Amino acid sequence: MTLATICIPTIGRMDYLPAVRDAVRAQTMGDFEVLVLDNDAPEPAKSWLEAWAAEEPRLRILRQSPRIPMFENFDRGIRAAKGKYVTFMHDDDVYLPHYLETPVKLMEANPRVGFTGANFDYVDEHDQLLEKRRWIAKSEVWPGRRYIDELVTTGRNLIPMQGLTFRREVFGDRGFDRDVSPHFGDFVILARIAERYDVGVFAEPVMHVRKHAAQASGGFPASKWAVLRRDMLVRYCAEYRARHPGEEAFVRKLERAIALRYRLSLVWGWAAAEDNGEADACVAQLDGNAAERVAGRVLTGIGRAVGRKRVRLLADPATLRRFARMLRV
Repeated sequence: MTLATICIPTIGRMDYLPAVRDAVRAQTMGDFEVLVLDNDAPEPAKSWLEAWAAEEPRLRILRQSPRIPMFENFDRGIRAAKGKYVTFMHDDDVYLPHYLETPVKLMEANPRVGFTGANFDYVDEHDQLLEKRRWIAKSEVWPGRRYIDELVTTGRNLIPMQGLTFRREVFGDRGFDRDVSPHFGDFVILARIAERYDVGVFAEPVMHVRKHAAQASGGFPASKWAVLRRDMLVRYCAEYRARHPGEEAFVRKLERAIALRYRLSLVWGWAAAEDNGEADACVAQLDGNAAERVAGRVLTGIGRAVGRKRVRLLADPATLRRFARMLRV
């Protein structure tokens, strides 16, 4: 059996595909195959991919036309993979030489680990560093329940989807979940796996996430994503409760954290809004309980008084404490 499969989902972004090819060539572990998941890539990308396949015997191109949703494209790779482990190299991100070897070594030594991820950096179109993300304090194996707790209570994934390596068996006959939205659906996919497996995390980065203008996920306002994330996680909690009836206290803890994170996200969205329309949209979502309604009225009054200077208010510790007390009621 091939030890690992590298899936490269692509829509043909020629600005970055050569860098992904070079990253594949530079991998310190050699026992792998490459599946290019061509999701209706145009020319000249098609010809370029064919030329790469002609010189790389480990590479297969799986073409798809017309274009399909992202998770469906990922599922094609999972089902066609021959490797014991599967990873995805996105066609616009940066992958380091030890990207594959690091997680494979850990999972070979820890058969209970279902997937792994690492700290990462954000870079721009020219590979210039924008931000370092160091949320993982040390490399270790987490029980799956700890990962679920961290994911749901913070409302963020410590390990980026673009840098995960999976044990292929975690997908079973079902393959890659396609019944979730591309917006925060990865949270649910990973949490479902973590119910059955441990999770490996690495403090040392193995890749960089690239920020660029053509990204589909860019520019999503807080008034929208806060609602989508809350609704996705609330539905997941209902799933978890049904599968684990003896863990009601844990589920209630998650639900309380989801509600608090939702409120805090809207407050931050209000403060950081580029215009009054988005600020008002964030306030309008604070209508669930009495505490939210009071907070909404306070934010509306402040917003009218200070306009686009709202963000400065949240830099004041006393104001932050006031809102924290208000939103936790």
